[in-house]
Amino acid sequence: MAQEAQGNEAVLVEDNASTRAHSERGRGRNGFQEPFGEKDALIRELVQDRARISHDLHDGVLQSIYAIGIGLQTCKILLQQSPEKASDHLEHVIDQLDRTIHEVRGFVKTGLSVISSSGGRFDSELMALVRGMSETAGVSCRLMIDPRACASLPSETQTEIVPILREAVSNSLRHGQPGHLTVSMQRENSSVRLIVADDGIGFNPADPPRDGCGLRNLTMRAAKLGARLRVRSRPCQGTQVILDVPL
Repeated sequence: MAQEAQGNEAVLVEDNASTRAHSERGRGRNGFQEPFGEKDALIRELVQDRARISHDLHDGVLQSIYAIGIGLQTCKILLQQSPEKASDHLEHVIDQLDRTIHEVRGFVKTGLSVISSSGGRFDSELMALVRGMSETAGVSCRLMIDPRACASLPSETQTEIVPILREAVSNSLRHGQPGHLTVSMQRENSSVRLIVADDGIGFNPADPPRDGCGLRNLTMRAAKLGARLRVRSRPCQGTQVILDVPL
């Protein structure tokens, strides 16, 4: 048994020497010669990348598709009431579809979510995003976005705020059944406050909607920013999503 164990030990030493040589050369005969640490790191990186892509698709493209679906349903209703209004609204839906196609192409090309096609200031991009979603859904919207508050945010923070805003607006349009939507972003002392408020059906905070992963994604993205996220709602009294981002 001692001789067998010694033989096994020799094999292990040889394998380790072969692994070190492979690591130094950066290549080997097969993948089994790579260090396990590098394999684990690669697997973790792939899992994290997959999770990021899943979140970005859910918070970006999927929300735009939801808005398009709501817009088409609105067109169907308007068609019975006023074909002319239905035709006008359909133009908004087509515009939203074109923006979504642009976003999908950008995502496929770069792996990153595209805010909008304007390429302009952050406040203008946010307003275009909200206006496009609300018009597509046929819901009136009031925008109070302070350009100075937007400009005070680092670019990395701006990138994270976009999917939070889109998710909050999408949840309102899909579940809240609102007639009016208000979106504001203002400077509050040492933070920037984003508020998405609607006059919809609301819900009981003690028993929040359980379908989908929207609220979970909002919470995760807020935590990534070190921000405070609050959701206020009551049945038949609308909903508010409040995000306080520290500067």
